[in-house]
Amino acid sequence: MAEVFTVIDGDWYTCTPEVAPPPEPEPPPEPEPSPARVFAFSQRDARWASIHLGTSSYTMGSAGCAVTAATMLATVLDPTLTPGDVVEWLNTNGGFTSGGLLYWAKVAAMVTDLEWVKYYLWRDAPADIDLLHTVLARGPTVVQVDFVPGGALNTHFVVALSMTEDGKDVNIIDPWTGKRGTLLELYGAAGWDLRRAVYAMAEYDLARG
Repeated sequence: MAEVFTVIDGDWYTCTPEVAPPPEPEPPPEPEPSPARVFAFSQRDARWASIHLGTSSYTMGSAGCAVTAATMLATVLDPTLTPGDVVEWLNTNGGFTSGGLLYWAKVAAMVTDLEWVKYYLWRDAPADIDLLHTVLARGPTVVQVDFVPGGALNTHFVVALSMTEDGKDVNIIDPWTGKRGTLLELYGAAGWDLRRAVYAMAEYDLARG
């Protein structure tokens, strides 16, 4: 700030104008959580496709979408996991019903810091997409779709990664192929929205610290 010179009764004086102190700097914004890194797998990978789901006649290759999807989710916490590791552990720890259905909570029992939350089922009412938004804001989750959209439900599970930019679709990894896409692109029919195309959600808490 420049000095100001003033003459009083013939004498020179200097003064510095009084100014307000500079504003306090705004605190930096809270850092965005780092995106979860999810490893993609296919249930039909030859390394585990022939492994049975418990004592049932079903195999990973034919019906292992739930196990493979849950494994992909768990790789956020343990990137060394494979679907083969998980199904073998589940087979020795009561992870399936006699019909080969997955006990979702058992996967959390295997993986440190993975916590089972809840299974949401939407059959007779539209899916709660606000809830799906909320869960995906925290991290990936597993959702149920119709493998052959339309007609009787043909259950299939995929990993939901995030909402698309327009908020009308979901970015997914499909355990049938191990590839990425969007839910409505792969498992939607003409005129469907997410409320129609999502039938259930298996929620885990990824305690990443």
